[in-house]
Order: sequence, then C-alpha cells, then structure tokens
Amino acid sequence: MSQYLPTINITPQVYDLLRSGSLYLQPGQWVRFTHSPPDSPPSRFVGFQQCQGLPFLWVLHGGHTQEQFLWMVKARRADINTFHNRSTP
Repeated sequence: MSQYLPTINITPQVYDLLRSGSLYLQPGQWVRFTHSPPDSPPSRFVGFQQCQGLPFLWVLHGGHTQEQFLWMVKARRADINTFHNRSTP
C-alpha cells in the first residue's frame, strides 16, 4: 500500500527522476516547485506523461476544490488512454 509523503520539492533532480520513471508520485501528493516563493501554498500532483517526446508535469495550483482535482485526474487518465492506448498505473 502506498502512502503520501510530506510535501515534495520539485527540483531538477526530482523532475529527472519523474521523467525517467524512477520516481512515481500518487495523484494528490503535495508538491512545491523550487522557483516558487517560500510562502506560496503547495500544489497537488496530478500526473506525469511524455507526449511525442516532450515531458508534461500535471499539477493543480492555488485554490481549488476536490471536484476540480478529481476532474483533472480523470482528464489526465482519459488523455493517456486516448493517445497512448494504455491505462494509468
């Protein structure tokens, strides 16, 4: 069983681990980007995907509702299933 970790700082090294598949974060995991102001609220991780060789990091920033977050997760999964013909891990 997976469990959430404290807020993950998305550094260039963490980004590379996500891109290579060496690190998997659960949707909903709290993340913060290293270039964000220190007092900014964390973002929620939605997912990571490669599309036509370009890496995309899906996160939800700022004030949002649980419904908005769930919609993003559903949209990401639909996008992966449509373009990559595989299911989300």
